[in-house]
Parts: sequence; C-alpha cells; structure tokens
Amino acid sequence: MSSSSSSDSTAIEEAKFIGSVMAKTVAYYQNRLGETSRAQSNPRKSPLRRNHEVGHDRLIEDYFADDAIYAVKFRRRFRMRKKLFLRIVGDLEDRFPYFQWKIDARRKKSFSPIQKCTAAIRQLAYGMGADKWDGYFKMSERTVRECVYKFCKAICLVYGQQYLHKPTINDIHQLYTVHEAGANNDINVLDQSPVFNDIYLGKSHDVAFQANGVAYKRVYYLTDGIYPPLSVFVKSFTCPNDQKMKKFKEAQESARKDVERTFGVLKRR
Repeated sequence: MSSSSSSDSTAIEEAKFIGSVMAKTVAYYQNRLGETSRAQSNPRKSPLRRNHEVGHDRLIEDYFADDAIYAVKFRRRFRMRKKLFLRIVGDLEDRFPYFQWKIDARRKKSFSPIQKCTAAIRQLAYGMGADKWDGYFKMSERTVRECVYKFCKAICLVYGQQYLHKPTINDIHQLYTVHEAGANNDINVLDQSPVFNDIYLGKSHDVAFQANGVAYKRVYYLTDGIYPPLSVFVKSFTCPNDQKMKKFKEAQESARKDVERTFGVLKRR
C-alpha cells in the first residue's frame, strides 16, 4: 500500500474513532451528575490495596510488548490499530497532567497513561459498567469513570478543531463519494448532518460539475425512496414503465451499490 493510501486510511480510521467518542461523550455527561450524587450518598468504604504497577505490567505484557501475548487481537479489542492508539496516548500525555505518570501522596506510582486510556476506550467500546475492569486494570469504579470523563474531554480539546469544524469544499467533494453509504443510508442523516442543514438554509458550498453538456453548481445525492422530495436527492423509479426509466433505475442503483462497497472497504481498513 502506498504512503498516500496508508495516510488516507489512518485519517478515516481516526475520524471514525473521534466521531464515536464524540457521540458517546454527550450521553456520558448526561449520566455523570446522577452517578456522582448517588456515589456521595453511599458511606465511604475502606480502600483496597490495588497494585497499580502490576496492572500496568500485565497490560504491557498482553498487548504492547514486542512479543505481546494478544498482539494479533489488539485491533479487535481496542477497535483501532496499535500505532493510532499510541499516538492518542502520546498526544494526551503531552498536553494534560492527568495522563502523565506521577508519584502519588503515598510515594507510589499512579496509573500509567496507557492504563487510563485503555480503561476509557474499553468502556466506550464495549459499554460495560465501570466496576467490571477492577480485576484486570486494578482500578476502582470511581477511577474508571474519572478516566472516561477526562479522556472524552481531552479528546474533544485535542482533536475537536480538526474533526468538529463545518465541512469545507474539499469535505463536500469527499462526501459526494461516500455520504450515502453503509450505516449512513438512513433518514436520520438529515437530522444530524450539517451538510444537509446548510442545503435547507441555502448556504451550501458551490460544487460545479458538468453532465451531458449541462453545467450544474450544486451536488446531487443518490438516495432511495424514503428521503423527502428535494431537488438535490436523485431517486430511482419504483416501477419504471419505459426503457429510459429502466436504464436510469439500473444506473442509479448500480452507482449506489458501488458507493456502499467502497465505503465498506474503507471501514474494514
């Protein structure tokens, strides 16, 4: 694979991960206040003697050492490549004291950046309760919840400007290829996409192109029958009654399938 293809694949994978974190952050913030109030009402328990360094060493041995036990399962369990994960850990460690390895008040090492990021990503990826990771990460339920909160906030601060901006003209050209594929071929897209919001308001970017000798300045989107009757949506015919309509139906549906297959390949990469 060329360096350009590898870079594009990394950008798509990173964007997918950041988007997933953003979506789950909102729900997490909504629930956090209620969880905090319930935790404050419970009597204080005696702290367990958790060995933070043992948890870190086990994590390194399982996934990050040169001869890691579960190296081949890293991508499936972390939902990303190891290189991307380590890049995120490094970015957070460089910018936020919380993700730096420190000595606590008892003169013991606190949790490592890899432990904190792994705990947060595992909870976001699998949706399991915070208390499920105590045995492996040697973290209390409160600490795991704190990791998720700090991780989501840090991700938004570090990557938000790049991935939460309004679409540029280049983004529109890319959306022209993959917007209507995979899990996005649903009517809910209209309620979430800033691209379609701008179309409704007449503020969308001009994207000039020619077809059959006719010049157009707005893009057209290939959709199915559930979308509203807007001029920017090109739908197929349900029951074509002449040869011209049949040919158009075949071409439109064939192009949509090509987009879906392309998007499927990008997701797998």
